[in-house]
This record gives sequence, structure tokens and C-alpha cells, in this order.
Amino acid sequence: MAYASTDWSSIDAHKAFISSPQYTPFSTKFGKILGSPPQLHHAHLDPHPPAPATSSTRAPVTECLTLYFPTTFDTTSFDSHWPIFKKALEEKAEGFRAASAGWMVEELELDGEKCKAWAGFLGWDSVEAHMKYRETEAFKGTIGGLREGTKAIKAYHAVFEEK
Repeated sequence: MAYASTDWSSIDAHKAFISSPQYTPFSTKFGKILGSPPQLHHAHLDPHPPAPATSSTRAPVTECLTLYFPTTFDTTSFDSHWPIFKKALEEKAEGFRAASAGWMVEELELDGEKCKAWAGFLGWDSVEAHMKYRETEAFKGTIGGLREGTKAIKAYHAVFEEK
């Protein structure tokens, strides 16, 4: 599986690239390394650009999260819990570097069902630092508000290379 994360100034800028003459050769070349057609998704990340959380020079490892919710999910409670969780990370998580997160523009599919989705990128010194923080009371006391109402949570660690 391959993932690429591109920081566009806007969705319109991405659409303009797709409509440009440069897109076809790019898409053809990129498509040769993919096993299936690419799935393109957009998220309104805060802060933007997300580089402090997704740059290997600033965060050697990035925890990449996608939280899936019913399409009818009211984001109000989640949106009020994220700053609390993030503040605990900043104040109590040894090895935490930065975070950038936000709601996906498109609905994502999960087990054949459309879902509202939230993407988070959390930069860490190491996978070990992240896993150690998960054992703390600070984590356990703040994560519940983010998990509430989820249909699924997908997470992995990545090392982003800037090109």
C-alpha cells in the first residue's frame, strides 16, 4: 500500500492541476506504482500547512489517524474535545512534536457504507514515545471524547519524506 500526502493551497488548486496538461503524464507515471486507481481525499487541516507534524526533519515519526463516524454525526462535541486532547499532548506527552488535524471534505467509504471522517497527523520523536504516552493517565483521561461515536478508527505510523 502506498500513501502520498500533498499540501495544496486550496482544493481549487488541486482541481486546476488535475485539469492541466501536466496531470496526464504525472498520473500515468504515478499510476504505474499503484495496484489500483488512486483514492483522492481532501481535509481542512489546522494548522495549515501541516509540515510540523508531517516533516521528518521536525517529527521523525507521524501517527496518521482516520476516525470514521456516521454521516449524521454532530461534530460539536468532538470539536470541543480535540483542543483538550491536543493541549494534554503539548503539555504532558514526552516526545510529542506537533499535530495537524481536521474534517475530511469528502465522505469516505467504510465496509461499503459512507462515513464522515476526521484526519489527524501527530508528530512524534518515535513510535515508542507515542506508545508510552498511550499508557499515561493524561491520554486515558482525554481520549474518550475523541472516540465517542466512532464507527472505526484506523491508525498507522509513517515517516514522511519531503520532495
